[in-house]
Amino acid sequence: MSANDWGQQPLIKTNVERIRSHLLALGLSQGMNVAIHSKLLCFGRIEGGIGTLYKAIREIVGENATIIVPAYTLNIASDGMFNPEVTEPQSMGGLSNYLFNKGKFCRTLNPLHSHFIDGPLRKRMMNADQNISMGPGSIFQVMQDEGFKLLLLGCSFQEGATFIHHIEACKGVPYREWINLKRTVTLPNQTPKEVNIRYYARRQNCGLQTNLDAIQDKLLTLNALRKVRFNFCDSYFMDMLELVNAVEKLMVANHNILMVEKI
Repeated sequence: MSANDWGQQPLIKTNVERIRSHLLALGLSQGMNVAIHSKLLCFGRIEGGIGTLYKAIREIVGENATIIVPAYTLNIASDGMFNPEVTEPQSMGGLSNYLFNKGKFCRTLNPLHSHFIDGPLRKRMMNADQNISMGPGSIFQVMQDEGFKLLLLGCSFQEGATFIHHIEACKGVPYREWINLKRTVTLPNQTPKEVNIRYYARRQNCGLQTNLDAIQDKLLTLNALRKVRFNFCDSYFMDMLELVNAVEKLMVANHNILMVEKI
């Protein structure tokens, strides 16, 4: 059944037992630090709400693990304002919206790629350079160094594997370049501050566009990730350092492995 066909069907109810089984089948376990991207359509109507899913993740990894969820705001204009407490995540899905509305989770200060942080590595994450979106010194580098896992719940690489752009930044791929973006950040009881954000953007005239889904099967054959079906969607789970090593190997053979010609 395709996603379009699914949209014509009654919404399935999913209970916490099925959610837990899915997470365990992917390989999530006690003590794992995990970064989560999600598209929860394939879970249908979650009994108890999205909080039930988040609680299941927390119970599996335990209180000593750190959970990171993206809260990106890529469409804030140069003359716009980013306030981590009041600026809503943009098109990041139900889990990000749930954490934002709870209002009790620490949020990093990068006005493009902010993240919600829940766990003991909170201070370490906040000490990353908030003015770099990806690459050395960024929060993505900290995730890699701290042995984080990447969990894509019901979403593809193209939809959720932002971490791969960090790999591109570290490798210095020829189709991207560093640019500076001016943004304004405001914090409670503080004067708004203009910042320069270092962003690794695709070159305007490179003739290529990102196609991260193209490497999914290649990574599966390299045992660099696990894929588990849930209703009409697939979820993916992988170790970030193993992902770095696998993608770098693929880049040796083809430095444009993550791209396709722009139509």
